[in-house]
Amino acid sequence: MKNIFRKVSAVAIVCALAVSMVACGGKEETGTSYKAGTYTAKATGMAEMTVTVTVSEKEITDIKIEHTETPEIGGPVVEDFTKKIKEIQGLGIDTVSGATLTSNAVINGVADCLKQAGADVDALKTIKG
Repeated sequence: MKNIFRKVSAVAIVCALAVSMVACGGKEETGTSYKAGTYTAKATGMAEMTVTVTVSEKEITDIKIEHTETPEIGGPVVEDFTKKIKEIQGLGIDTVSGATLTSNAVINGVADCLKQAGADVDALKTIKG
């Protein structure tokens, strides 16, 4: 009986360690690859914006957005979304209530650029942030 208890305990400890390693793993590995370069797309929120995304072969390295969105409402969304997309290396970001058009424009503009770079946009939308 003691032998079975030891085996069960050992398996439980190994499982706990495995779960903790996955939980602390940092950025999710998407397996996404890009054709390195800089890509540009137009998207429309409250007004048209120009989205420029730079990628290496393995990651999104820069996002710049020229826009005339409302400074107090859309402006912070543009800034926050560009940081978040680079941080999570994905597009699974919830829109901001009151700035839905701007939120969707940023996501769609970046998605268009990443599609030009050869990315699987549907897979990137599953990466939540």
